[in-house]
Amino acid sequence: MTISYSLRAWFGVLLLLSSSIAGGEPVAIEVSDRGFTVPPGYSWFSIHIDEQAELDLAAARGADFSPATPADVNPGYTGAAVWARFEIHYDADVSTAPVLLVPKPLVDDIQLFALKGDSLLAHVETGDARPFSSRDIPYRAFAFRLPAAPYETVTYYVRGASTGSALELPLRLMSTDEFLRTSRYESHLISGLFGILIALVIGALALYPALRRIELLCYGITVGVFTAMIAVLDGHGMALFWPDNPALQQLAPAWVTAAAMAFGWWYLEVELGLRRWPALRVLLGLCVLAAVIGSVVHTAGIPFVGGWILTAAGTAMALITALATVMAVAAGDRFARYFMAGWSIYLVGILATTLGAHGFVPYTLLGSYGLYFGAAAQFTALAVALAVRVISEARKNEAEIATKNAALADLNQNLESAVQQRTKDLEERNARLADLAIRDSLTGLYNHSACIEMVGQVVHQAQRYDFPAAA
Repeated sequence: MTISYSLRAWFGVLLLLSSSIAGGEPVAIEVSDRGFTVPPGYSWFSIHIDEQAELDLAAARGADFSPATPADVNPGYTGAAVWARFEIHYDADVSTAPVLLVPKPLVDDIQLFALKGDSLLAHVETGDARPFSSRDIPYRAFAFRLPAAPYETVTYYVRGASTGSALELPLRLMSTDEFLRTSRYESHLISGLFGILIALVIGALALYPALRRIELLCYGITVGVFTAMIAVLDGHGMALFWPDNPALQQLAPAWVTAAAMAFGWWYLEVELGLRRWPALRVLLGLCVLAAVIGSVVHTAGIPFVGGWILTAAGTAMALITALATVMAVAAGDRFARYFMAGWSIYLVGILATTLGAHGFVPYTLLGSYGLYFGAAAQFTALAVALAVRVISEARKNEAEIATKNAALADLNQNLESAVQQRTKDLEERNARLADLAIRDSLTGLYNHSACIEMVGQVVHQAQRYDFPAAA
């Protein structure tokens, strides 16, 4: 579940290849009343890595900047600060200046400086270590209205530093109208994402009391925790629930990620039957334990170490999960095939998010949220698999019950026939016994007792009806 923290470990080769690719020195972006065009990727701004995180603006202006590369823009867990610099030439009295977007919400400190020559036009300080109200635009990540100077060239500096999470600074420049359209589109996408996940949670938990299937309870809780993790990692938690509590925002990502890993382990235990492979079961448990330790270390004030522990634990858990899935498929587990299909979709989403975050493909919302929509698709596929399993087992149980009922009906029919035959046999035997009791066994004539009884009956009738007993 900590794949969003461990993408760098999975695609380090791509970063090493891309770090050597650099164009020339970025040129000023021309902004007119007809709009502006931003070069693709990160070629429009330059980067300086402040290894000691000690430079102020004056010192940064004299530092050496080089064209931005994905490795510089996404340095990960580091104590350094990253300075970005770009220029915009306003050749008209533009009514609305561009918007600078930093789409990564887990950056502790972000500062924007706008300079016209040696004059400071604006200085904005924000970050998730500060209250949400410090943001120039109320947005889940960080967006800045760039101060403009008609017919002038403005130099902008952006400083990013982060001690509580990985540092990522993939800058985007867009017009105000484009930002508003993107925000609305993003809102629809995110609403759909959370709508799907919440519907899956409610459906699973609502069915559990009726069906009493532990798979439903496990699935509902796991998806619910994963949904909470998405909300926290993407800045929605701070924007909606604790805007004035940056300290909670510093702690929540690590702990909610550890919780997601723990419930993910439970889910794998229930759905894939990890009891068949004790070694994998122990390894996954150790990954969860490592995630908890990483969260404790993070909370104790050593966020770099805690973050790396979480990253390693998440990467190891992902690999072990893939191995467990392959082994379950090889063992003939039908559900594992659905799980593998969902996991593959998830990995495609991870790849899309990674390539977009590191500038290998153009920025798109679908690419930026590929990880999360891949997760939604995965959980949807697993919901279908769970439904197929429940329905299949229900039909199997119904068939077994029908077979047993038919066998019971046959037994009842046979028992009824046997009782009738036994009753008939008893009646015939009783009739024979009664006949033997009144006849002589040698001659077959009525015996003395029978004759006496018959004479008594004749006398009784003669007395009753007043006729002679002898002719």
